[in-house]
Amino acid sequence: MDINLTIKFNVGDTVYAISSFIATENCAECKGYGVIAENNSLKTCLVCNGRKKNKVTRYQCQKITINYIEVKFDRDDIDIKYCITNDGNQCYNDDFWRDNELFATEEEAQQTINHK
Repeated sequence: MDINLTIKFNVGDTVYAISSFIATENCAECKGYGVIAENNSLKTCLVCNGRKKNKVTRYQCQKITINYIEVKFDRDDIDIKYCITNDGNQCYNDDFWRDNELFATEEEAQQTINHK
């Protein structure tokens, strides 16, 4: 059986991925006071419910190198995953990325972040 497969990246390529994290920031509505002035009185902020802070998802680019590529076939599909680890050891579930999650340049990754 001959299989011809085109992949987007190769082992050793440096690529950019987008990772997300949860940040706690001052509420934008009440500016971190927990209350809003309304009709000459202070009302509890409805956005943060008076907690003064909100959790927000933030995104960042990370520069990474591909350690190895895993390809799985079944009758209907081909699944290509790129393994990326910081220490070069065995890959675990969180270490795998699909090619639509990786970018050749930092600019491409940043454009995707800007559209989130």
